[in-house]
This record gives sequence, C-alpha cells and structure tokens, in this order.
Amino acid sequence: MQLYPQPNLAQLSKPFTVLLWILILCGLSSLVRADELDDYVRLQMRTRKIPGLSLAIIQGGKVIRTQGYGFRDKAHRWPVTPSTLFQAGSTSKAVAAVGALKLVDQGRISLDSDANTWLRTWKVPESSFTVNHKVTLRGLLSHTAGVSVHGFPGYEVGQSVPTLVQVLNGVNPARSQPILVEAEPGSGWSYSGGGYTVMQQIVLDVTGKSFPNFMQEAVLGPLDMMNSTFEQHLPDNLAHDAATGFNKDGNEVAGRWRIYPEMAAAGLWTTPTDLAKFAIGIQHALTGQPGSLISQRLAGQMVTAQKADYGLGVFLEDQPPFLRFYHTGRVAGFDSSFVAYATGGLGAVVMVNTNEDAGIVGRVLMAIGHQYHWPNYPHLAKLPNPIVRVDRVAMAKDAGIYNYGDGPFAVSLGRGELIGTYLGEYVDDFLPISAEKFFMRDVGHTVSFDRNSKSKVIAMRWIEKNGNEHVFPRLFPDLHAAKVAPDPNGALTARIRSTLEIVSRGGAEVANDAFLTSGAKKALRNGATDLAGIGSLEYVGEELVSDRNIVRQGSPVSRVLGYRLNKGHFSGGILIFLTTEDLLTDFDIVN
Repeated sequence: MQLYPQPNLAQLSKPFTVLLWILILCGLSSLVRADELDDYVRLQMRTRKIPGLSLAIIQGGKVIRTQGYGFRDKAHRWPVTPSTLFQAGSTSKAVAAVGALKLVDQGRISLDSDANTWLRTWKVPESSFTVNHKVTLRGLLSHTAGVSVHGFPGYEVGQSVPTLVQVLNGVNPARSQPILVEAEPGSGWSYSGGGYTVMQQIVLDVTGKSFPNFMQEAVLGPLDMMNSTFEQHLPDNLAHDAATGFNKDGNEVAGRWRIYPEMAAAGLWTTPTDLAKFAIGIQHALTGQPGSLISQRLAGQMVTAQKADYGLGVFLEDQPPFLRFYHTGRVAGFDSSFVAYATGGLGAVVMVNTNEDAGIVGRVLMAIGHQYHWPNYPHLAKLPNPIVRVDRVAMAKDAGIYNYGDGPFAVSLGRGELIGTYLGEYVDDFLPISAEKFFMRDVGHTVSFDRNSKSKVIAMRWIEKNGNEHVFPRLFPDLHAAKVAPDPNGALTARIRSTLEIVSRGGAEVANDAFLTSGAKKALRNGATDLAGIGSLEYVGEELVSDRNIVRQGSPVSRVLGYRLNKGHFSGGILIFLTTEDLLTDFDIVN
C-alpha cells in the first residue's frame, strides 16, 4: 500500500498542482503541523539570528516529534533536517559516562578504586592532595576528583592535533594546561573536562580499543544512535549531513568546526533524535526494563547527587516524582542541551549551530515543557507590555557588573535587549518595556537601574512578581566592552598580581600577606584554584563605590579596579575590591 499516491506527470503543468506537490513532498520529513511551539521557535530564530536549530521531543518514553529549522550551512542554504549532525560539546560527558559505567557493570573497573589501578599509558600525578584520598572513577564522573582544566578550546581543521597523552600532560601541540590534582579528591565540586579526559584514557587502557570504537560498540550501537559518532575526523557519509558552526558574531567557524581529541569531554557528533534515544535508554535502565544498557543499580547512581546537584555524568534538578537529569554543551559554533524526567517518559533535546548567549536552547526547552504539559517545569513568563525600541547607546550605559549575593552579575548589551549572566552562566533577557524598565523574559521580574545626581548608574533594582524588591549595587561598567587603558599605578597592579599568585597557592603565605584584609586571609587561606597559572593583568579602569554599601569578607569596599586577566587559554576579566586603606579584601573573576 502506498501512503502517498504517485503524482500524475501530465497534471504538473498546472501551477496550483505543482505548488501542492512541492508542499507535500517537502513536508514528508517532519509531518509536523505548525503550532504554538513552531511559531515560537521561528520567532526566536529570527530575533536572535540563529542559523539552524533541531529538536526532538520525548513523550510516553518514545520520540514523538523531530523537527529541523533554518540552515545547517548558510552559504549553501542547506536546510536543517532531523538527521543533521551537531557537535554536542559537554553533553558528550553524559554519553561517555554511560560507556564507563558499562565497564563497571562488567566488573572490568570499579567506581571507587584508585584510578591509577586501571591506567597504564599515563598516571594521575601524585601530590599532597592525593596522600589521603585518591582519584576515583566516581570522582571523575561527578567532578569531585579535584582534577584541573575546566574545558578545552579545540583545534582548527588542518592544525596539528595532540594525542590524548599530550593533552593530559599539557605539552605541545596541546593548547590546554596539564591535567593535575589541585584539590583533595572528594573535598568539593569543580567542573572538570580534564577529569573526563582521564576517564577516556582509562577506557583506552582497559579495553585496548579506540574511544570511538568502544563507544560505538558499548553505547551508540545498542541504542540505535545511527547518526552519532565520537570520531573527530568525520566519515564522509556523516560529514555530508553535518552542520556548519557559527560564532557569536555570525561568522562561520574556520574549517566549519573544530577538532576535539578530548572526546569523552566534548567530542560527540550527534542529532537530537539520537540524544533522545540516549535519554530514553537511561529512563529504561532506571525502571529496570529488560535489556537496558546499564543495570538499574548504576542508573540509580547516575541520578543520585554526589555533590552540587551533579550525579554521574548528568546534572540533576528537582525531586521525585519530578526529578530530571540533563546536560548542556558548548563548543566553538554549537550549543546544545537535553533534559529528561527520571520517571514518566518525558524529555526533549535542542541543538543549534551557533554560540548564542541569550539562551535560545533553554527557552525552547521551556516552550516545549509548556506545550507538552511537563509537571513542575519552568515556563516562559507572559509579557505585561509590548517590547519597545530603546536606543542602544542608552542601554549600553546600564550594562555592567552588579553585586549579586557577593558574586558578579553581568548585564551586557544584546541585539535589542540586555542579557543577564551570573558567574558566567546565562540567566535571562531584560526586554525593554519602556525607556526605564525591563522585563525578565523567563522569570517575569521587572528591572530598572538607579542613577545618582550625575546620572551615573549605581544600582540595579529588581522587583519580583510578588512585589519583593532587591537592590544590587553596581561594581563596574561592562568589563568586556571596556578597552584597556593606561595604568595610573603600575606598582599597585604589580602588588595585586603578586598577592593573587599567593592566594592561588594558599597556606601560610596568605596569612602573612600584609596586603590582604583579615577577612580575606581567613576566606582565602585554602587557596583559589581559579587563579592558578595567572598571567598578565591589563588595567581597564576604576569605579569608586564607597557610597554603595558594598561589603566583602567583612570589610567595606571603597573602590573596584577592573583588569583584563590572561590565564593560560582563559581570557576574561577580574575585579579587585579594595578598602579605604587600600587593602585587597576580595576578587571576582568575570567570564
């Protein structure tokens, strides 16, 4: 039986018939009617200038909807389809973790033994941090092993690509720092792509197989993830369907994408459909269905918080019966995220071929949750007023760094709005509803900015939907938009850098540093790993804040100095908090 009859070629001379068949034949791939979600996605893509987006929706433990939008390659105008491949970035960690857990199920490795028991080609370097507690697979998968290196920059197509051991040792041509233990294993949570790279080496040494081959046999093949691979030089049959990545300013990533030898941490190529199959596989394991990829016991361990709402390979949110596991990912030119309920068979995956800080991936997930009635899931707020056009120069004056819970809340200028981020993570869009007020698109709060008698912004005023009001003092103008300036006090900058080096190490030097306040000495005595390997400080400017009631580590702050911070392959900013006595009482790294 034919689902669609074959067209009568004689009829194709009629314009209406031609158009009808074009519409039918072009629509066969998705068979999805236009609806509220469809309208929302298209509007967001136009507003945010997103090249391409692909999604898959899970309901009742099955993939019920897949759809592509826009273009996988703008130059050729090749459309995104459900079979278009995207780079998953850190979402790779969730899939890679299951591969390692399968080896645990087979008794070939264990979660809680010294990782060096299984490593042959390379060993975790011993240090004072590993005397009492060793690095374990559980620690590597849960980011609690105290292992360094947050993420990896990738390598342009055609560049020299390091071996995995060169990455682990941080030697040429690797572009990342050596992977070391920089805190006692189990003492805290610190996101570490380096930890997953150690796990990748464990898999290689235990199985004797390449990581892509092992993952194909252990995870991708059994879950029928036909359009997925950890291969970094894509096979021709997959490269043909791969999306081109675009950076934040809309330019194509050189070579279309980057190469990531750190495959477990960032190397998966996949589609939303395949990632949805992966999420369903975990859901099946959690309910103990026969033939599941891993045991119910280990699946339960995956969604049990180890520290900081992170399980084994996945982030966790909410509580049963609404417990969800998820992961987000970003590499050059690609953003992605999946979320799935531990019970109930609900979930979704969204992937885009651009880096976009206004959070379209999370927004589309919220729109999906709203349309498909996900229980206890965040949803988009309804705008109280229409969006208005506000002069970009005027909005740029509101951009800056604000003191939010003793941490840096950054407000930066977007395309037609302000974008809020906290500790480097996207929070919300501030949409202008008047010349003076902004509406937080996701949470529905209202924001305005207080000015002094000279019209200088001194605080952000945040009014919740229930009327509760919060005022967050301004610390500094937009650090990333500011330019490097002549340093008026090079000796002070040198002193600051010296103290930051001491703070990075911790110990007795911190207690003896006369440049630190007593509160800072106490708070920073154990060191600060995010300052390790600090390079140059480039002066940006100064903000006088004695009238803003900012207190850090028990001391009132008189002024804040802003610098460009160069640290290895990290390039961001740092704020230095000084008291009236010109003592350093705190610092904030601004990603």
